[in-house]
Amino acid sequence: MHPIHRAGIAAILGLAVIAGLLGLSRTLDLGAATPAKAPIDRAALAQRSHQLDRAAVSLRQALAKKPPALPKVPTYPDAPAAGSGGAPAQAAVQRVTYVRPPPHVVIVPRAGGGEPGDHESGSEHSDD
Repeated sequence: MHPIHRAGIAAILGLAVIAGLLGLSRTLDLGAATPAKAPIDRAALAQRSHQLDRAAVSLRQALAKKPPALPKVPTYPDAPAAGSGGAPAQAAVQRVTYVRPPPHVVIVPRAGGGEPGDHESGSEHSDD
């Protein structure tokens, strides 16, 4: 490695360290510069607590309610009932066999008229 490359890498690493230290110092300064917390407004806190209590009560009431009953499942006279016997279910099973199509071969004529393996030189492309 050339000495100029070493110096360039050292300079880039030095700049990265300086940028990291600058960012760290700014982050630490932000934590120290926060103003003191504003006093808590007791009336607003009580009002918000009351709203949350009402929401919790309504959620508990909704949870206690049972959902409405589902409608009856319709039955059809010509359809066999599910689980009514093994014979109709066995007859409905189909077996599927996949048959591959024959290969599709495309022959593209090439210039030169020779066979695909016939080349005058050892490679396809000459470097002349």
